[in-house]
Amino acid sequence: MHDASGRPVDATQFDWTARLDLRETQFGWRFTLRGNAVRVFVEGAAEGLPGIIEVFQLPASGPFYLAVSPDARAEIEAWGSVSCQVFRPVAIRKGLPASWGLYWSSGLASGAGPCKSYSALSPPSSTRLLLRGGIRASRRNWFLPFGLPEVMLEAPLGGEIVTCAGVELHSDGGIYRLPTELPREQKQVVEACRGGQVTRSQPFYVIGDFTWQWTTPLVCLDRFGAPKDSSLSQKGGAAGASVAGFSPTQAAYSPAPSCFERRRVFFVGREAGQIISWPAEPVPHTWQPVWAIPLERKGRAIFCGTDIAASEPLPARPGADRKKLKLWKELLYHRQKRIGAPQSPRLAQLWRKFQEAARRA
Repeated sequence: MHDASGRPVDATQFDWTARLDLRETQFGWRFTLRGNAVRVFVEGAAEGLPGIIEVFQLPASGPFYLAVSPDARAEIEAWGSVSCQVFRPVAIRKGLPASWGLYWSSGLASGAGPCKSYSALSPPSSTRLLLRGGIRASRRNWFLPFGLPEVMLEAPLGGEIVTCAGVELHSDGGIYRLPTELPREQKQVVEACRGGQVTRSQPFYVIGDFTWQWTTPLVCLDRFGAPKDSSLSQKGGAAGASVAGFSPTQAAYSPAPSCFERRRVFFVGREAGQIISWPAEPVPHTWQPVWAIPLERKGRAIFCGTDIAASEPLPARPGADRKKLKLWKELLYHRQKRIGAPQSPRLAQLWRKFQEAARRA
């Protein structure tokens, strides 16, 4: 934080017992820090932040720090010696207002009571499940499948079992990690249970495929990584993973590893009649597969195309192989009850279009 002249602000010069209102001049953001004679801090790792951060309630379990004003020191020391497992002062030379002290506790003791004069030092009275970190797709608890959050449990009584999607989660320092293969496009629920009864639940949602809405890059880079001058006629450029101005190459496809655990996998293209049975036939080089279908007694449709919008089924070309046309129709239409549809709504809709195209073929 810097002042109007650009110099770093020394927070120890403020009165921490009084409310402080801050305003950012460029964007007009406003911040308010409530005043308190006792301030609670915890490790910021759970929030993906270095060092310690201020919170406004004692954690149900785990260590915490207290920054204490001179007037509150005697009462806090008396409370800490009774209500904490370990409570001791921390030697510190700077970082606090004059005469303030810093204390560390290993955690609340069993049956800890509140500190009468300071409401922030009241042990949590209810169980809480918190989602920390992850990559949200919106302000709500919607997460990208490769950026799932971690789960934190605050349970004053202890003894809870945490589960998600029927799987028991295991604690690592009070943090629970979600299973990596959660179904997409479905509501998921993390539950804390004690004695077979759910004491707290936290819903969230794992999104599936989505269309990127930002189609015009702000900056385009040349082959040397330097920003291109829009006034010059330069061919070719890149903005992140988006490349323009170059001749496209044949897109590679990579089916899920589970495809190759089966004896037979059908690769299906968007045109009627585009189908091969692997490994009896080599993977195609003249057309791009849209579906990989591992099939024994039952199978499932796995999307292996590069663009959902550009993967809708097409009629057969003139002179297409009749045997391939028959197999394409047989697999997609006559065997449809044996093949599981994708879970993603967009992919499931595309799969239904292929089934309807096969019916008409």
